[in-house]
Amino acid sequence: MSIVRPVLAEIIQVKRWRHRVQKAFFGKAPPKDADMPAMAEIFQQVEAHQMSEEALKQSKLGKVMKKIAKTKDDYPQESKFRFKERAEELYKRWIHVH
Repeated sequence: MSIVRPVLAEIIQVKRWRHRVQKAFFGKAPPKDADMPAMAEIFQQVEAHQMSEEALKQSKLGKVMKKIAKTKDDYPQESKFRFKERAEELYKRWIHVH
């Protein structure tokens, strides 16, 4: 089995995470309170995932996390899920890749 297939599968998964997070936090409509538990679940999956540099570069998830961390306004349920703090931690973990 080629190593390309698992790497490609990882890239696709990480891009899905990035797309969902970006749409929820920076879509045309403001972030919805009802979407935040699902976003917290994605954050948990991302935090637990050993991200390859290739997946991180191709997905641009680091850029989305940086934008979440730097946003001045609070997100719905921010005090419960700590999205900005968690995004900052993820961005710092990945900063060497950019």
